[in-house]
Amino acid sequence: IFGGLLNKIWKRLYNQEAPYYEPTVLGLPDRAESEYPDELWIHVNGIMTDFKGGKSSCERMYKMFGRPVGLLHNPTDGIILDLLECIAGKTGLLQYGAIEPRENLMKVLKEKLEGAKNSKPPIKKVVLIAHSQGTIITGNVISNLGRCPRGEGVVDEDLDRLMKELLEVYIIAGCAHHMPRNCKHLECLSNGGDTVAWLGHAFPNVLKPIWRNTWFNGIFYSKDDTSIIEHDLWGHLLGPHYLDPMTEGRYASSKLVKEYMTSNISREAGESAPLIK
Repeated sequence: IFGGLLNKIWKRLYNQEAPYYEPTVLGLPDRAESEYPDELWIHVNGIMTDFKGGKSSCERMYKMFGRPVGLLHNPTDGIILDLLECIAGKTGLLQYGAIEPRENLMKVLKEKLEGAKNSKPPIKKVVLIAHSQGTIITGNVISNLGRCPRGEGVVDEDLDRLMKELLEVYIIAGCAHHMPRNCKHLECLSNGGDTVAWLGHAFPNVLKPIWRNTWFNGIFYSKDDTSIIEHDLWGHLLGPHYLDPMTEGRYASSKLVKEYMTSNISREAGESAPLIK
């Protein structure tokens, strides 16, 4: 009863800017026209990011990785509501698809994975990059996609197989409570001095089982994933604190850096990084 009432209240509050998925960000080439037409890349942004800021992130990643990145926009409703949404999503108060970005990501991933072979051209890889609050949304989605509401058991074996064949997930500054390995490849990248990541990925491993959500589950990040923490780096913003260091050789063991970074990426001396939240 409480959960249903909270969902109704939240949907009334969460109504300032409609979230949606833009598969081809204006100014970037269509997937079919890119050098990697069989790859689909999606970005889920963090808090306090309007659509313009989300597009800037996608444009920046296109320059770095050479693949057009679609935007699954997680709109901002101001710092207070954004933070309340993060708390609710992390603690499990909103576990039943109450917020639209989660519903949209669930729908997009299901549609793209199930239609991968029949897509023109066929999709052989789906790459999902999430940052900050986007990691909470992503963690909840990949925990439940094709599974029972509480993630106990598989109800869609075909979808589960497609996730493990096609889906790569990259969690940047992860603050999600639960991040299972329900996909082909999972990486978590954080800065040691990122206070938001301290709430999830960078939370001390020995204490993770103690911090319980409303389902009495401790913080869980799959031990099978690639966990990368740059202990001497600080900051939480996607552009200056994560993407910039990538171009300078940090997170060197990440697949994003080893396999996807374009060889000609470089920043001229004195060039300022775009403000990306």
